[in-house]
Amino acid sequence: MQTTEPEITHPALVLLTSHRKDCFDLCVWCLEKFTNIHRFEKIYILENEVDADHMESIISFSKKYDHVDVVHCSPRGLVPAVMQAQNILIKKHADAGVVKIDEDVFVTPYWLDHLLSAYNLHKDTEDVLMAGCISPVSITGRVCLHSFLRNYSPEIYNLAKNSKVYDDPAFHIALWDAVVSDGFMNKYKDSFLQKYFYTDNIIINCVLYSRKMIEKMLPFPCSRIDGSPVVDEYIVNSVLQGEHKYAVLPSAGLVHHYSHAACLDAMLQHLPVKKVREYMETVAGEGCGV
Repeated sequence: MQTTEPEITHPALVLLTSHRKDCFDLCVWCLEKFTNIHRFEKIYILENEVDADHMESIISFSKKYDHVDVVHCSPRGLVPAVMQAQNILIKKHADAGVVKIDEDVFVTPYWLDHLLSAYNLHKDTEDVLMAGCISPVSITGRVCLHSFLRNYSPEIYNLAKNSKVYDDPAFHIALWDAVVSDGFMNKYKDSFLQKYFYTDNIIINCVLYSRKMIEKMLPFPCSRIDGSPVVDEYIVNSVLQGEHKYAVLPSAGLVHHYSHAACLDAMLQHLPVKKVREYMETVAGEGCGV
């Protein structure tokens, strides 16, 4: 007999932050502007050996809401402490579902609605275990935006076609320049060729873990895995590929990832986070809801 999965309506939120105070500040600013914070049954800020100024920002945010907890993770790095914390917190909220987001991800209007709707529509689909948001500056985004980029910009399309993304500052810069200066988002919204994408190889900087995914992926290892700096991402994709399952990504649920580590210096020089904030403020000023 086929079981019916419960809808996810009020998930927990786990936000990972370590060394990018500027990104964290914009991340939570966007969360507050474009999300009803009370949609989350609990919010955890996993701070991974942040400095004093960064901690001040974290505490300031946490004091605004009764359902925000700050969790200290030490030493610096995903293993072991961040993985240990995720194992505990994600398991605790498995029935409600868990949204995991990184400090350098900036959400957009209605992102949570799109994310939850995508999963809930597919919750009883055997092949779909979780959902995620598309971020243009990611391998997942490059694949999902393939057709759009081909029509939008031959130059960016050619960059994307030949790019590994994570170590390619030229691709980061070209795509971000399009977002902040060339109406990329409005053109993208008018171009949807399909409503959902499905992948077994997902970048997990903004994802929704369902109970059925959590049961398969936990516990995350608390030691390094050779060849993979991102332990949890490796496990997530190993589950999807090993089980022949997929994550669903809504076309409309696009969020912005600032930079992969190898491209950070180039991004900070070309497009500082404060410039991205100026762009996000224009988005908020257009009267977009949460």
